[in-house]
Amino acid sequence: MKKNIITILTVLALSTLAHARIGETVAQCDARYGELLKNGENGRHYNKSGFVVFVNIDKKGKCGKIHYFKKSDENISTLELKALMRANGTGWVERVGTERLKIWKNNSRVAYLLEGKTLYVYTLAYEAEEDAEAERKKVEELSSF
Repeated sequence: MKKNIITILTVLALSTLAHARIGETVAQCDARYGELLKNGENGRHYNKSGFVVFVNIDKKGKCGKIHYFKKSDENISTLELKALMRANGTGWVERVGTERLKIWKNNSRVAYLLEGKTLYVYTLAYEAEEDAEAERKKVEELSSF
């Protein structure tokens, strides 16, 4: 039993090395994942260890936002969630969310788990850029009134 637990913990520790991390460059993301599934205007798609990973690159050429979800459409397990969160920062504090949306924040990042299936991790700067862009578009849309 102890041997199985040690094996599981070792696998989990090693698996955290396979996840993209906030702040990595495109080249670092490519090296971490290998084959690129899709390179779109809004980001890069990879397939790694049963997860689809969608990486958004910020204006500085670094990963500013990551989406993780399982190809099988299963929920992300508690152990997988802990590994993904640990790979993207420390000092996470759970915030008030809802039954469908769990929220964590640290000094430079925010993470959202939607319906147990998709984990979104953002830098606070990237989230602010997205919010400002959405506001700009809304103002532009309403300018004709």
